[in-house]
Amino acid sequence: MARKLTDTQLIILSTASQREDRAVLPLPNDVKLVGGARTKSLQALIKRGVIEEVDGTPDWRGRETGDPKILRITDAGLAELGFGAAVGASPQQEATPRAPKRGGKTESILKLMRRKQGATIEALREATGWQPHSVRAALTGLRKKGIDVARDKNGKGETIYRAGA
Repeated sequence: MARKLTDTQLIILSTASQREDRAVLPLPNDVKLVGGARTKSLQALIKRGVIEEVDGTPDWRGRETGDPKILRITDAGLAELGFGAAVGASPQQEATPRAPKRGGKTESILKLMRRKQGATIEALREATGWQPHSVRAALTGLRKKGIDVARDKNGKGETIYRAGA
């Protein structure tokens, strides 16, 4: 089982994911790593495959000679943060939606929402046994996975949720 990322590593990756060039450096101000600790942390992220060395300057190790390298977050690093596709990626580069676990509660939610009449929060709650706020959180999770979740009102004024194919 892969080890979890530390808070510091998550901050480094999160900051890089927000940069247009996906650069890891400079480190965020709230990350206080100096000298060997900085190098060790960055090498651990490289080894894990969530950041990579690419040609560029200034060299991240501060070397004056050799082939200069910069660091940037990888697609695997973005996936660790929960992004299905690269930040700023074109539609052709976006990841395809991941299917929910077979037989799981999320799959039940999708089945109900794909019916012609869709599903209310109450119907989704009854199918899963979850509280309404948990159902809404699951809907947000589906949206983050790239599934189109649409809202509408039925004749009774209830909110109906529908999922795209």
